[in-house]
Amino acid sequence: GKQAGLLEGKQAGLLEGKRKTMLLVIQNLMDNLGLTADKSMDVLNIPPAERTFLHTCLSEKRMPGE
Repeated sequence: GKQAGLLEGKQAGLLEGKRKTMLLVIQNLMDNLGLTADKSMDVLNIPPAERTFLHTCLSEKRMPGE
């Protein structure tokens, strides 16, 4: 019902926020330390399941939800 919909929306928003933060941190590591995207993700211990999505966002220079 309504409660389940609100919970689902909240979880989606939290995931989107987490991904935006990760992208900003990855971009900062790349810009400031000269790391590659993969090396930045290694440093941050980002699991392989998330990397494809993050690589796509980085290559398209967009944030989740855009």
